[in-house]
Amino acid sequence: MRNSIIFLVFFSWQLSAQINKEFINHLSVQKLPAEHFCYLNSLSVSANQDSLCFYKSKYYLQYFDDSLFRANVFLCPTLFFADTCMINYANWRYIKEKGKTRDEWFGWMKANESKYFFFNYLNRYYEAGLNPQTFNSSYLPPELKNSFVKYRRIDNRSPYAAAGLSILVPGLGKLYGGRKRSFVNTLFMHSMYGFQTYESVAKLGFTHPYSVFSLGLLSVFYVANIYSSYHDLKEYKIMLKNQFYEDVANYYYPYSESCILR
Repeated sequence: MRNSIIFLVFFSWQLSAQINKEFINHLSVQKLPAEHFCYLNSLSVSANQDSLCFYKSKYYLQYFDDSLFRANVFLCPTLFFADTCMINYANWRYIKEKGKTRDEWFGWMKANESKYFFFNYLNRYYEAGLNPQTFNSSYLPPELKNSFVKYRRIDNRSPYAAAGLSILVPGLGKLYGGRKRSFVNTLFMHSMYGFQTYESVAKLGFTHPYSVFSLGLLSVFYVANIYSSYHDLKEYKIMLKNQFYEDVANYYYPYSESCILR
């Protein structure tokens, strides 16, 4: 009730009023999105344009609307890059995203790095995920090293090599890709079908329908094992990279969450 009264008092202000930073901070800290949105949209564009875009971008970041946040922040880059807390929170929010959304954001940050001369650890860790072989893991906190080292070890392995190894021994490509359990299961299944096919051919001959069926089924499993080893390693790399980014986000969460409410 008290918050609603305060809001009504400020909302009755003239539309051309200057931006009240303290009131915006109050709405942000109290997490009143409807009142926050109404107040920002009650302000006249004649009020400081850059500042208005900045506070709108901060609002859309807090309640995360990716498109509207970026549309506003791109209009006020100078104010954004001068706010270390907002950079921290934006990077923390985007490093948890997957795929194109994350890459576009950090690509924009990278493009502006030399112009605005800012430094942020999350930018560095994003680059570590892109180029794990060249990143010096000594920069990482101990809580993040295990996740990164595991990812870097697998990232250095080739899906084509995994497929080639699975041609030699079914499932060997999965072992190469760090999937020990999948290797055991694949080898067991192929051994079982191989032994069954061998018995069928030895007792009934190659031309017997059951032998033909068994050979066909074994061939399908064999080819699938090759493709699976190739595909699984590619997917496993992506999974480990996303897990590393998730661990980074979790590590920086307490600090980042407090930043957006300042």
